[in-house]
Amino acid sequence: MRNIRAFTLIELIVVMFIIAVSSAVIFINVRTNSNLTNKKFIAYFVRILEKARTNSIVNDSITIVVINPEKRLIYIDKSKKDKLKIPESVTITEEYIIEKEGLFYIYFFHNGSSSGADLNFYSKNLSKKITVNKVTGFVKVVDIEV
Repeated sequence: MRNIRAFTLIELIVVMFIIAVSSAVIFINVRTNSNLTNKKFIAYFVRILEKARTNSIVNDSITIVVINPEKRLIYIDKSKKDKLKIPESVTITEEYIIEKEGLFYIYFFHNGSSSGADLNFYSKNLSKKITVNKVTGFVKVVDIEV
């Protein structure tokens, strides 16, 4: 008589169930994190625009936000610490924005007004339009119907 040790069918089914549940949880977290990352990007970009407007009013000077599509960077001109990397998953289209030599500029003036801009941000799970009002310089974020 041989003494064979093996897994029972019930044990195999339980292990497969645990693996399936774990895979589902990981998949959901990965999808949520990519969407959350894009939402954080939009929120941080809005903060950069609002900071530029505030700086122009407080310092009584022109503050410029630069969008560099080639390097996928957004930053306040003359500021080295507020650089925002545009995620690879995000596509930006622009309207009513100043363009020079492949760079896009949004100017904020000492009275709070701006040069204005309409920017559309698209990714797999996110579509937003950011409008910078010419007269007030206020930033407005709206969902885009796709």
